[in-house]
Amino acid sequence: MILFQRYTDLFRVPGLRAALAASIIGRIPIGVATLSILLFLQARTDSFALAGSAASLYVLGLAVVAPFLGRMIDRLGPRPVLAVSAIIYPGMLVALVLLSLYDDRHSWVALAAFFAGASFPPITICMRTLYPRLMPGAGLLQSAYSVDSALVEFIFIVGPALVAAFVALGITLGAILFAAACAAGGNFIFLRTPAVRD
Repeated sequence: MILFQRYTDLFRVPGLRAALAASIIGRIPIGVATLSILLFLQARTDSFALAGSAASLYVLGLAVVAPFLGRMIDRLGPRPVLAVSAIIYPGMLVALVLLSLYDDRHSWVALAAFFAGASFPPITICMRTLYPRLMPGAGLLQSAYSVDSALVEFIFIVGPALVAAFVALGITLGAILFAAACAAGGNFIFLRTPAVRD
């Protein structure tokens, strides 16, 4: 039986709702970026080879660098890592779009995709390390992790639907720029929330 009172108590924890809402915005690229890179580059270049390679390099960059970002958060704290990555990541996505539009050298596009993945802001890690500091008890902490897992699954479901909406409107690059804007805006709002600031 699900105890809904526990979830009601969870969302009454001071500072949690603002941080969680900002983290949702900042995590939207998880479900949007890879697919939007693939579809945009395929439509732009008529090459599934380039599109697939760039999308793969994006994921590879994410997988290779994420552990190092975690170590940097352990050493420096979340604020400097999130602030820097919230600038570099959108910049790399915008660079990917511009390079694909104005430069015929596919290697630069692939490199931009790799560095975009490598600089993805680790907001999920930061949110999950924030929960123990905010929760007054172990029961609420378990509920917080459950909500967080459900939100990540929700983003994986909604993200491709958002990409499909951009494709249907004929603005495939809009999905990449949307991911860039969400990453920048969500992370900077997250850093300004009382729970993170304090």
